[in-house]
Amino acid sequence: HVFDADMKHLLTREKETTNVTCMMPEQAGANRIGMNYIFDDSAHKDLPLEAGRRCEGGTCCDKCSRNIFPTFASQAETSFDTYPELTGLTFNDLADVSAATILQFTRLIERV
Repeated sequence: HVFDADMKHLLTREKETTNVTCMMPEQAGANRIGMNYIFDDSAHKDLPLEAGRRCEGGTCCDKCSRNIFPTFASQAETSFDTYPELTGLTFNDLADVSAATILQFTRLIERV
């Protein structure tokens, strides 16, 4: 089974953990700007942020960790020559994305 093999690989692969400050949307003005973010993929750069995170139970913290798996995917699996649409893949516009890129992206997500 592919899922079992991926999980076994995940548990044994190299991992680098770094603590970073989490950012969440600012509460003030989040409605108007937040709606733009939902409907316009390019608007994420304009979303005002503040330190903190909405965690389960409504509690917030200002730190979380990021795990980087240097061997998560091979160069061939993320090649922009083979899968050029990976550079700007968005679920809002899949009509012009090749089936190969969609399948490869799905495969990488399954690995997570």
